Amino acid sequence: MQTSSVGLEQAREALNIARIRYQAGVGTQTEVIEAENDLTRAEGNRVTAILDYNRALANLQRAVSARASR
Repeated sequence: MQTSSVGLEQAREALNIARIRYQAGVGTQTEVIEAENDLTRAEGNRVTAILDYNRALANLQRAVSARASR
């Protein structure tokens, strides 16, 4: 999950830079849109990482509970 958090922060910063470049006239709208797409992808990756973590934790809890009840 930590890796996805880093990727999300990097995507946010890249979008911020793309917007600043566009506003300054040295970047393109395409660069901004690509950065927005990258941010959306990073957000999805973060959600997937959280879901995977929660599934793994639930599986571990079930395994420990099943072992304890034997």
